[in-house]
Amino acid sequence: HVEFTKILSEIGKLSRGLNKKLLSPEQKFKAMKDIVFITHKFSIFVGMLEKHRELEELTVFKMLEKKGFKNEAKKLRETHVLVANMLKDLEKEFSEFRERAKPLEETAAAILKMFMNIREIFMKHMEREEKIFKKLK
Repeated sequence: HVEFTKILSEIGKLSRGLNKKLLSPEQKFKAMKDIVFITHKFSIFVGMLEKHRELEELTVFKMLEKKGFKNEAKKLRETHVLVANMLKDLEKEFSEFRERAKPLEETAAAILKMFMNIREIFMKHMEREEKIFKKLK
């Protein structure tokens, strides 16, 4: 969870500037640069998330179910599906950014909003996992 928290924090820092009205060419250039960096960091996050999901499917969820935590395992799985779907929607926004399909300000605002939602859901997911693991000790 430490690595997830670190990369989500990095993306969050880069995203903060996207929630502004972009007036000057310099501001627009910085926003474009930040979106490119966010795309890179987000691709790392997605890879980590996929490994996390696979590992939990193979080990953690089965163990939780054996120990009587079936409902908790189900909720964690549901969160994985929700986040995966949200990531697909976010990828569409990044594609529109690459294709210049929408104004930069609109794309930046959409990316920021989606990222913040994903971040909040995943942070709650990690908190839920930690609480479950504490119960197992």
